[in-house]
Amino acid sequence: MKISNKISLVILITGISVLTILSLAVYTLNRTMVIKADLKHSEIHAKELSSHINRFLSEKVKMVMMMATSTAIKKGLEISNLCILFKFHGTI
Repeated sequence: MKISNKISLVILITGISVLTILSLAVYTLNRTMVIKADLKHSEIHAKELSSHINRFLSEKVKMVMMMATSTAIKKGLEISNLCILFKFHGTI
């Protein structure tokens, strides 16, 4: 085999090897960056959702507290409970 063919073959194999190694490095780097970006996006989304859920639940708590202090509802529940007692026990 001629020396020029040997040199060309060595250069070709070296080029393919370097190209493969660099391609794997770029792929790994890009994959890591995409995973970090997706994790960051998921974290931001989870924080937004948790704040919405927290606000929704606090509004429900305020509504329940308001309803619990209402005398009309208290009387209605007392009457309702007395009716249930009467149905099951026969006396008020």
